[in-house]
Amino acid sequence: MAKRLLLFLMIFAVLLSVSYAKDTCSISGEVSFQYEGDIYVCLCDAGKWADFQTFGHRLSQEGCHVTRWSDDVKKAGKISFSFENVPKGIYSIIAYQDVNNNGKVDHEGLIIDEPWQCFRELDPAVGHSSWDRVRFELKEDLKGIEIHM
Repeated sequence: MAKRLLLFLMIFAVLLSVSYAKDTCSISGEVSFQYEGDIYVCLCDAGKWADFQTFGHRLSQEGCHVTRWSDDVKKAGKISFSFENVPKGIYSIIAYQDVNNNGKVDHEGLIIDEPWQCFRELDPAVGHSSWDRVRFELKEDLKGIEIHM
């Protein structure tokens, strides 16, 4: 009886882990750039998107793939990024280059004043874009994203 219970619990644990794995996805791609400065690629929900749009928003590594500027990065002209075990849901991806290395999102009036772009390409001159224009639903792994700043 104890062996059957142990076998049942082991099978249940495997099925539970498989079920959990189906609820998460991975996202990967590349960002190409022209200027010097640390590069942030951030996976955003609606709240983080709104924070990014706020004047003087402090950049953080939380939820972001951060590439520190170096000669090797400059030579490559692009960087790779990936996010693993991302729960299915609604997101946006922002790539931002901090060319003056002050650690914040700079604005000139209403327009973001440093190179940035979203996974769903927008005209950066628009400055503030709506969440509805940049969001996407993550239902399965998303690979091969190309973002050009």
